[in-house]
Amino acid sequence: MIQVVKIGGHVLEDPAQLEAFCRDFAALEGPKVLVHGGGEMAGRIQHSLGIEPVCIEGRRVTDEATLQVVTMVYAGWCNKHLVARLQALGCDALGLAGCDAGVITAGGVLPRPFRTGIPSSITAGWGMSRPPRSMPGGYGGSSAPA
Repeated sequence: MIQVVKIGGHVLEDPAQLEAFCRDFAALEGPKVLVHGGGEMAGRIQHSLGIEPVCIEGRRVTDEATLQVVTMVYAGWCNKHLVARLQALGCDALGLAGCDAGVITAGGVLPRPFRTGIPSSITAGWGMSRPPRSMPGGYGGSSAPA
């Protein structure tokens, strides 16, 4: 079974929390996937660029300018910083964005009440049972990512 762990962006911004988390994550046995946030940093960068972040019921409204910022933050600094920390601890890590190899597909959502725990606008592009079409055999020769 693949373990999926989600951390918020605030962990990435606190060196002590990040180090403790990375040590715990690296110690997990078996295949694992880390999903991370980065919204606080994205918001700060938006402000520095003169882009006012807009959220409705805690969900970011993503126009073209916001999409550019969140891509830079999540797929750039946050992703690569986590990969580097995990690699330093001896945990082989591969940083992917949801758009890479069709790993995650998403559609827009109209602002409406959000049912906690049910992200209806995001679906796994390949789930945990088959690799993306551009990665035959999956990672490390298995049929699912490690």
